[in-house]
This record gives sequence, C-alpha cells and structure tokens, in this order.
Amino acid sequence: MSTAWGNCVKEPIIVDTSTAHPGLRGDLVCRGVWEPQREALFDVRVLDTDAPSYVPHPVATVLKNAEEEKKRKYLAACKERHASFTPIVTSVDGLFAPQMAAFGSALAERLSEKWAYKAKSKA
Repeated sequence: MSTAWGNCVKEPIIVDTSTAHPGLRGDLVCRGVWEPQREALFDVRVLDTDAPSYVPHPVATVLKNAEEEKKRKYLAACKERHASFTPIVTSVDGLFAPQMAAFGSALAERLSEKWAYKAKSKA
C-alpha cells in the first residue's frame, strides 16, 4: 500500500488501552486514500466460507455480515478520530466483500496512475 499512498502505518492504535476500554488497533492506516490528507483506517478479515458454520449461508451474506461486524467494532472510534474506516473482508477463495472490491478498484487505479507517470517521466 505504501507504493500507492506514501504515508502508511501498520497496526495503528485507534483507541488507547485504559481501565474503561480494552483498546482498539487497526491493521493499517494510510493518508489520502479516499480524501486528500484524511486518514483511512483498514482492518482485515479472511474467512473460510466453506467452514461448517458458514455453509448454510450464501457467501455474499457471510462476507457482508463480516463487513458489518467490523464496522460496528471500528466505525465510531474512527469517526471520533476524523478518519474513514474500510473493512477489508475476503474469503480464502478470493471472493471480495463489497467494500474490499471498491478498495481494490481504488488501489488498482492509483497504481496505474503512478506507474503511468513513472513511464512518461522515463521517456
């Protein structure tokens, strides 16, 4: 991700640990992903949608529910920090939840812009 956006930090503390709160840590924070100069926090979950507990449910529903669970856990703390939050949810088979698909598109677009610029500057 630092190839696409320069200012990225692994495992950022979102909420400090205290006696009232166990603390909250994301997987990644990058500046400028969705809005210029605004932090975008990400937390990743990879699901085995073939696990017995998920088999009776449609894969799309399992992935969407995992996204919603991540949002319940992180969104309020991220808003308090004036940052956006994007759950990165995928299956072990490579199926993406909706927000992961949107992020994948943004990442691909950003990288193509950067690489096209580098190619032009070398010519």
